[in-house]
Amino acid sequence: MTSSKHTPGPWTAEPNGGDDDDERALIICATAGTFDGQAHMIAQADRTPEADGDPEANAARIVACINACEGFDPSKLGELVTAAEVAFTLLESLADRDPQVGLYERNTLRAALAAFRGEA
Repeated sequence: MTSSKHTPGPWTAEPNGGDDDDERALIICATAGTFDGQAHMIAQADRTPEADGDPEANAARIVACINACEGFDPSKLGELVTAAEVAFTLLESLADRDPQVGLYERNTLRAALAAFRGEA
């Protein structure tokens, strides 16, 4: 487990339930580690015309990254991808001799790497 100081997950993105001005924002919040079990705001993604990009997509990406990396050191993600690529290459070379060797594992790694790269 990582020793980072961020608020533990899971995080969520929810519409702000405040007045009309506040409804233009999504709040990114977490309940883990709170004393009262209530969601506490971590960040806000604005829905204003001046906001850069789609706020729902921005909030969803932040939440997905935080939740996917829970318990891991995100700075090591590149090393994990490299290890998956090496394993895939090894399985492909073994499949040259017997196409059935590691078929499930090759297909699983191929799909995961393609999805990670946005190719799926």
